Amino acid sequence: MEWAAVHRKHHAKCDTPEDPHSPQIYGINRVLWLGVFLYVKECSNRETLERYGRATPDDWIERNAYSKLAIYGVFITLAADLLCWPDTRGR
Repeated sequence: MEWAAVHRKHHAKCDTPEDPHSPQIYGINRVLWLGVFLYVKECSNRETLERYGRATPDDWIERNAYSKLAIYGVFITLAADLLCWPDTRGR
């Protein structure tokens, strides 16, 4: 729900000061390399979550995995990428 809310707000407020991660406002390098911090900051905005997070699943996996383990998402994605796409250079 958090990701959907921040993403929806980004599209609703694209390239305005209210956009949570606009390259026009924050600069492309900050968004590309430090965008996770912009995302985390916006996730703490209760108004964003309530307004833009509507109609997202509220099921067991959302409550017990996605919400509780959100801090590990970057690391889980990195591990999955490394496992699924091993380095094949020189083969």
